[in-house]
Amino acid sequence: MLHGRGTQGRPGKPFRTARGVAALSRSRAIDGRGIVTGLRNWVRDSELPARSGQAELSPPAVEEVADLLTAHVLVPDAAPPTEITWDYARWKPGISITCTYRLRWSDGHEETLVSKRYTGDKVRHLAERKDNSAELQSLSPRLHPRVILPDQSLSLWCPAADRELPGVAFLLNVKRFASLVKKSGITEPGLIRRRKSEYEPLRYKAERRAVFRARLKLRDTARTRINLAARVLPLEEALRISTARRDLEAVFDAAGETPFVPRLLGFHERYGILIEEWWDVKKGYESGDFSHARAAGVALANLHALALPGETGEASSGSGQDLRPLFSIDTALRDRYRGLHDLKPRSKTWIHGDFHPDQLVLIERQGRHSTALLDLDRLGPGDPTTDVANWIADHLFEDEELSFEEAASPLLEGYTEGGGTIVDDHLKRRVADDLIRRGAATIRRLEKGAVGRAARCLERAQAII
Repeated sequence: MLHGRGTQGRPGKPFRTARGVAALSRSRAIDGRGIVTGLRNWVRDSELPARSGQAELSPPAVEEVADLLTAHVLVPDAAPPTEITWDYARWKPGISITCTYRLRWSDGHEETLVSKRYTGDKVRHLAERKDNSAELQSLSPRLHPRVILPDQSLSLWCPAADRELPGVAFLLNVKRFASLVKKSGITEPGLIRRRKSEYEPLRYKAERRAVFRARLKLRDTARTRINLAARVLPLEEALRISTARRDLEAVFDAAGETPFVPRLLGFHERYGILIEEWWDVKKGYESGDFSHARAAGVALANLHALALPGETGEASSGSGQDLRPLFSIDTALRDRYRGLHDLKPRSKTWIHGDFHPDQLVLIERQGRHSTALLDLDRLGPGDPTTDVANWIADHLFEDEELSFEEAASPLLEGYTEGGGTIVDDHLKRRVADDLIRRGAATIRRLEKGAVGRAARCLERAQAII
C-alpha cells in the first residue's frame, strides 16, 4: 500500500470527505485513468514555506483541495471523492509549489490531481494558451482534465493533461498505443484486443515522468497476453535517453552478450514514449535497503566496463543545479552552504546516472537468476564515480551513524571484484556533493524537520572531505 501524508504530514492519514470513508488498497491493474504516484512517502511539513516568509507558496491543504474539487474540478453530476491523500511536493522557493493528491471514491475508482501554485504572472500566461481539455475528457471521466485559476495563481490538472508529458494522454488512449506497439514490430497488425487490454500505473512525478505496465490482450495466439513497460518523459530528455539506450544495446549485441538492462522495444519521438520489455522480478529491494551492496558493486563495474560509443550524449547528472534558493530559506543554512565542487571526470564510462538500492533487481532468464538494472532515465556516458557516490550518499543519508568507510566498503568490495577502480579523494568529493543535494531535497519536498536534516547533511559533507 502506498500510504500518503495528511495535511500536517502524518503518515497514513488521508483526509476523508463528508460523503464517507473508503478502505485504501494498493493500486490494481486498472483502465489507466487512476494514477498513483508510486513515489517514496515522506512525513511532510506543510507550513515550511510560510515559516520561510513565502506563505503565498504554501501547499493547498487537503480540505482546500476538497473545496476546489467541488467548485471547479469535478464534472457535472460527479460525486466528490471519499478520500484525498497528499502524496508529493516540489517547492521552488520564490517560484512555485507543485503538489500531487490521490483521490479515491467509494466505488474504488482512483484519480490523481496535481496543483501548481506560482508567484508572478505565470498562471495568467498559462490561461492564454490553447486549451485542449475537451479532447482529454474521456481520459478523466470524473474530473476536468485541466483547470486554471488566475485569481488564485493556481493551475490544476490530471496526468493526462500534463503539458510536459504529452505522452501520458497518448498512452492512455489504447487505440493509439496499440498502433505504436504494432508499428514498433512488437506484435503483428490486428492482434491486440483493445477493450481487453489494461494499464497498471507504476509511477507518476508531475512534469517529470510517468511509468506504466501495459497488459495487452492478444487474439487467437499462443500468447494470450503480453506485458510491456511504458515510460513517458519530457520530449528532449526522451530523445536523448532513447539514443543512449539504442547505443548501449548495440554494445551488448556486438559483444554477443545478454543485456542486463531491459531492451528498448519502441519509441515515439513526438510524445516522448519509450516502450521496453517487461521483466518478472524474482527479488527487488526497497529504497533504504543496502543489504545487496556487494552485488550492486559488481553490477556497476559490469556497466562501467562496457565499450563506449563516441557519439552518445552524456548522462544527465544534475551537476548544474542551483541549490542556493533552497538553502537560503534559513540564515544558518545559507551561511554554511559554499556550493558544489567543480569536479572534472577522471575517466568516462557508461553510467546509470541515478543509482539507488531499489534499481537493482534479481530476474530469472532461461532458468537462471541474474542481477539487472532498472530505471535508466539518466543513462549515458559520464564519470563512473557518480554511480558509486549515489549509493554511498544514500546510505549515509539513511543512517546518520554510519562512517564513510562503513557505507562505502561493501559496495567497493563488489566493485573491485567486478574489475572496477575508484580514486578515493575524487569519490569523497562526489559523495559530499550528493549529500548536499540530499539536504536540499529535504527542503524541496517539504520534509518534516528539513532544516535540521539539511544542516546535518552540510556538516557531514564537510567532514567527509
